[in-house]
Amino acid sequence: MADINELQFFRIVDPRGLVFLPRFRHLIEQIKDINTDRFYDYIINIVMNPAVWLVLLHDKENIIKGFLWANVDILEEQIYIRAFSVDREYQSLNGEIEKKAVKYLFDLPIDERFKKKIVMSTTRAKACEKFGWKRSEKVLMEIENDKPDEDVPTGQ
Repeated sequence: MADINELQFFRIVDPRGLVFLPRFRHLIEQIKDINTDRFYDYIINIVMNPAVWLVLLHDKENIIKGFLWANVDILEEQIYIRAFSVDREYQSLNGEIEKKAVKYLFDLPIDERFKKKIVMSTTRAKACEKFGWKRSEKVLMEIENDKPDEDVPTGQ
């Protein structure tokens, strides 16, 4: 395993950078509850949007060890992590890889007003709390359309 401090972030800003996609497919697929087919269909829009950051994490041999997908939420004035995944060899190292990602995001070349807060949704809240994250004041809510033939989901 490479030294975690040697890992570097590389932002994909051009669709030609998607040539790297097969090299980090396994990282996308290991994210719980992500629709990988929809991700692949949408990925070209991700890299074409200047408010979105699709970033690869690579070692000194340029082997992809992780990826980060985040966007600047202009309305809430914060950064939102859509997905973050790293090779298993870098997981559970006392949150060091997560801290590295947070530092990267707070160092983005964007207006300072957007660097006040980073938010994300997760299925692993307790693990995130171990690494310094706290539960947000806002609660993620959802409603399912259990009757797709109706115009408005009732939630019942």
